[in-house]
Amino acid sequence: MLILSLSLSLFSGLSSALLEMHVGNVSVSSVQGQQVVLPVWYKSSSQKKPYILWVFERPGILTYINGIIKVEETSLKHRIGFVHPVPHFNVSIFINNTQEVDSGQYACTVNVEDDSAIDGKNIGLVNLTVLVPPSAPTCQIHGSPYVGGNITMSCKSPSGKPIPKYRWERTAPTSQHFIEPFQDPISGNLMLKNLSREMSGTYVCTAKNNAGVSKCNITLEVNSCEWWGLPVWWGLHSWAGVHRHHLKDDLRRWRKGSRKQ
Repeated sequence: MLILSLSLSLFSGLSSALLEMHVGNVSVSSVQGQQVVLPVWYKSSSQKKPYILWVFERPGILTYINGIIKVEETSLKHRIGFVHPVPHFNVSIFINNTQEVDSGQYACTVNVEDDSAIDGKNIGLVNLTVLVPPSAPTCQIHGSPYVGGNITMSCKSPSGKPIPKYRWERTAPTSQHFIEPFQDPISGNLMLKNLSREMSGTYVCTAKNNAGVSKCNITLEVNSCEWWGLPVWWGLHSWAGVHRHHLKDDLRRWRKGSRKQ
């Protein structure tokens, strides 16, 4: 009985000497420009001050050693810090004004003099993804907007994470929404076929992702029918003029032939 009690006591003492890390969320996200918290804490029976090291893609970014906080010389230097005053069991950090380049894996390592860790349990890993709203898209018309013709409207945002999807609508003079296959949410193209003057108006493209929304608009003015790139009345006038010229030449040649006979 004494041996069993002693064994339990030793086991209990060994367990209390183990240090364990805990991560609130393995993956966190933030919209560019906002603040984000990387949640990590540890459990320890020791009352001694911990050694804390935060690392981002290998370089150290923040440390707490011998009671001193040190922020390393990186792009995060003026935007990072501990959420709670250290020493504290909660070793979470904040990042202000997050940027897309801040995306990646962050590792926090804690060591306490009297405690030991097994199988790397003194390390907490957090993956950060910084989302970027779509930049202002560009709206363009490709093709000649005349009655009976076909055109394509394009819409493209130079940047955005994740890649934005696009949606077209006509807002004036009357509202109209478009569905696939006339519009492609991936490429941002809108196809309009067999144009009529009633299709003239203001068209708005919305670029959207999980981080935000951005828009552009363009005015479509459908003109009268074209003939080889010119208005119909001009084409008919030119056709009549050409044929009138040929008829005059034919008449002159006939008269010359008659005189010779």
